[in-house]
Amino acid sequence: FVEVLATTQYPGGSRWPEGNADAVRLMSWVLENPKLRHVKHVLILPADQLYRANFEDLVTYHREQRAIVTVVTHPVQESQVADLGVLRVDPETMEMVDYMEKPRGQREREAFRLHGELSHRLADGAPFLASCGIYVFEKQFLLRLLRENPRAHNFGADVLPLVPEGAKEERQRQGGNLERCREGGGGGGCTEKPDSAMGTGAATAAGTEEKGFPHR
Repeated sequence: FVEVLATTQYPGGSRWPEGNADAVRLMSWVLENPKLRHVKHVLILPADQLYRANFEDLVTYHREQRAIVTVVTHPVQESQVADLGVLRVDPETMEMVDYMEKPRGQREREAFRLHGELSHRLADGAPFLASCGIYVFEKQFLLRLLRENPRAHNFGADVLPLVPEGAKEERQRQGGNLERCREGGGGGGCTEKPDSAMGTGAATAAGTEEKGFPHR
């Protein structure tokens, strides 16, 4: 089922959200509800689009990659870059290692340019990978990121640049929890396996028609 919540439906609130990430922050009480403790992942979608995609496939990809965050991307030309958020990825692991929203200068763009074989493998020959604004977050990581960065109001401009380093720290934290569980025999709150402990930090999923994810 789908439950629609108005932006004013949050406890003790007296202000409007200052961006899409701030809107999720104000609604975090929904995700923190004990009745939803079984929910492990959060899908973020832009509200100004119509979709014809099976997002279950995206969540499955996210879980199979053992990712903390998955960002859906699509290839773009240089003429489009100034209006989009672009990613730099590790060519071996496909982890996002850097992100910039709407790079204007040539020097800023060059850091994200794809060259040669990498361009063909990741972006159908295009020189850049851009975010579609579609993300899957591990729920607790998302809540922690929003809580610890109260001035991060928008996912593109403010949250995604924090993800590469934040995902590394989260992976180390979960890895430490896993080791403590092993040493302690699994008791004391160690019944759940941390899916992302040994997996990628910030994975990317190419937005192709074959995968069913939309281009923008």
